[in-house]
Amino acid sequence: SMLVLLAIKMSMYLFGVVLYVHVTGTAWYWVGKSTEDGWVQALGDYDALPLNYLVSVHWASAQMQGNVDIYPGVGAGERAFAVCHILCSVVALASLVSKLTTVLHNMQTIKATKVRQVTQARRYLEDHAISTNLSMTVRKYVEWKQVVDSKRHHNTQESELLQILPRDLRRALLDETRSPIILKHVAFVAFRNCNLRFFERLCCDSL
Repeated sequence: SMLVLLAIKMSMYLFGVVLYVHVTGTAWYWVGKSTEDGWVQALGDYDALPLNYLVSVHWASAQMQGNVDIYPGVGAGERAFAVCHILCSVVALASLVSKLTTVLHNMQTIKATKVRQVTQARRYLEDHAISTNLSMTVRKYVEWKQVVDSKRHHNTQESELLQILPRDLRRALLDETRSPIILKHVAFVAFRNCNLRFFERLCCDSL
């Protein structure tokens, strides 16, 4: 459903932030370790796993919001890295907030629409004293219609993608997408072995 897809998308955004913090935190430790006047050498207490990794990741994540009790050394390279990291963190944080806000808004809109439709159906059934059997049938239909509309929206997005692709690329994409499903039947395996062109047309034009 659309809610599941949006939840997966939000998880991917959060994973991207975790990966960003991991990479930049590791780079920050390497920069501080590579010079004698770096922050690792200056503090001296953060030179063993897992403390050095946790401190580096703590610094990287803190640059997105707030600060931490670790400061760049006197070297120009370390200071330059810290400045660039802060600027990148500001952009990353703004992008994350924007994307998460959009995803949460879409999830809330979809959920509110489903709840409104079910509430309207239930209220109508109660106001008109509809029988139990018919009420259950109506409610099941409303739930089924919501699932169908969700799939239809997904299919619409796929159609929009296919329309912008050139004909050869579109046919190749449809062939790789649909052939694994069709080839589950032994008859279509035989069709492909006998006439590959016919099988390609079947995947691209007939479905």
